[in-house]
Amino acid sequence: MNIDDQIQFWERALKHAEAKHLIGPASMREFAYYRDVVPYKYNLRRAREKGGLLICWGAFDCLTYPQSKCANGHETCSEHRASCMLCKASE
Repeated sequence: MNIDDQIQFWERALKHAEAKHLIGPASMREFAYYRDVVPYKYNLRRAREKGGLLICWGAFDCLTYPQSKCANGHETCSEHRASCMLCKASE
């Protein structure tokens, strides 16, 4: 399986997981998000990174393609420009 196939696989799996986690009770949705959706987002981010695509370093579950950089030069989306997790981890 090449990297493009992997990216497509994780995109489809994520779409299914996002729809599925909304089915349960509202009180459990945040828990279900972290249990059922975040692992797919992480795998998709890793596949994109392995494929040479830029990823946003603002949040571990952000899938928005970066269009800017934080003060230290890490790629981020416009929403996470001031909250880069790589910068926070190095503090």
